[in-house]
Amino acid sequence: MMDLEGAEGRDQVTDAGSAQVEALWLQVLGERPAPAIPDGFAARVTAAALRQPLPRPSVWQGFGVRIALVSGVALTVGMFAFAPHAAPSFRSLNFDVQLLLLGELGAVAYVVARLGLPE
Repeated sequence: MMDLEGAEGRDQVTDAGSAQVEALWLQVLGERPAPAIPDGFAARVTAAALRQPLPRPSVWQGFGVRIALVSGVALTVGMFAFAPHAAPSFRSLNFDVQLLLLGELGAVAYVVARLGLPE
């Protein structure tokens, strides 16, 4: 069987110990450590940065412009395919499609002009 009187005594000791621990925590948390930067730190960082290899250019650089150029070619071919069948009337579906392709070709040309050609 357990001794209940001993259990109560342990609780009192634990409460006193927790008060000391709490006081210690408050003291430690109240102190602000002074930051210290070792001597030569900047020189070591600079030397390590210079030893790093140069980054390689990305394979995907200029990929959007390449797609825009391919799209421009495809739109031009589509315009030539609809040209013989397109009567200059807004009731003609072929003429409407050709105007749409011309507008898209203009948008692609604008994108290529803004982004520049890939090197």
